[in-house]
Amino acid sequence: MSAIAELISRADSARDRAQWAVAIALYRQILNSFPQSASTLHNLALCFVGDGQFKQAIALAQRVLQVDPSIWQSHILLAKSQKALGMIDAADQSYLQVLAQHQD
Repeated sequence: MSAIAELISRADSARDRAQWAVAIALYRQILNSFPQSASTLHNLALCFVGDGQFKQAIALAQRVLQVDPSIWQSHILLAKSQKALGMIDAADQSYLQVLAQHQD
């Protein structure tokens, strides 16, 4: 297993166990090598939500959506974080964007 694959595995494992500080540190290490990795940015945002760091989660979710707008889960993270900070209108818009993208 490559060094980066090992880091990803460890970060994902820490995230899955809700070890937010560990996961955040590991995802940040990964981003040092791959700063535009949408999946890593999304996972880091997820950890910030889990850790209650909603301002950081918002910034990262917005960055994910700039890099890869197809990651609809980041709209959900964005909306949850906005709602947690009392940004209800913004949260509603984020939820509506997800629905608009996934009308089948």
